Amino acid sequence: MQTSRRTFILAGGGALVTAASPPSDQVVLGLIGSGGRGNLVMSTFQKDPALKVGAICDVYEPNLERGLSNAKKGGSVAKPWRNYKQLLADKDIQAVLIATPEHWHAQMVLDALAAGKDVYVEKPLCRTPEEGVALVAAEKKTKQIVEVGMQRRSYDLYQQGREVVASGQLGNVRMIRSEALEKRVAEMQVLLDKRDEEIEELQKALAMQEKASAVQTAEIHDRDLRIDELERQVKELRSAHVAVASAARQS
Repeated sequence: MQTSRRTFILAGGGALVTAASPPSDQVVLGLIGSGGRGNLVMSTFQKDPALKVGAICDVYEPNLERGLSNAKKGGSVAKPWRNYKQLLADKDIQAVLIATPEHWHAQMVLDALAAGKDVYVEKPLCRTPEEGVALVAAEKKTKQIVEVGMQRRSYDLYQQGREVVASGQLGNVRMIRSEALEKRVAEMQVLLDKRDEEIEELQKALAMQEKASAVQTAEIHDRDLRIDELERQVKELRSAHVAVASAARQS
């Protein structure tokens, strides 16, 4: 089966291809929820020249303005909407990116499917098993693509981990221990900050020691020069004394 760019973008876990494509194979995207995550994913999709952002929807005006601005930076002039159903009614929009608060995801996906749009929705897809059943049933009744943004499903590190377990290399796995990387990173950052403070204090102490040493060294040099000067004066006085004493004896 020949894979279209539409399939690549919306069903390939965000995989992007960059070859030129005809307008008939172009994806016109509508963003619903242009907060931080929505803008980030939209900007990633815009790296594919076959994708055009046709509309931005958000109820919060600053987010809406930011989404329109980011779409423009990516080469698209998008329509502004404040009601997502108006965006879904736009016949030019082929697919939607849903990045709203979680309690809206399920209903928006259902409405998008009913409007004939392909969907890329951020996780979680739904909040209850009942919502999940309704979503699966709705998707089966259409020819639309639904992709849920799950980086850990598509990230090659986790896929490799699954392959290791499935291959039997680890034997019969009876327990799995997981750890929140964010917590570990935060703990390491605290430790690094403490080490940085210790290094800074040591550097200050070293600088003061070097400064004190430099002062002492300068004083020693000054003393040496003073001693040399005094020794020269003594030598001259002695020579003068010898000359005067010799002249006195001759007289």
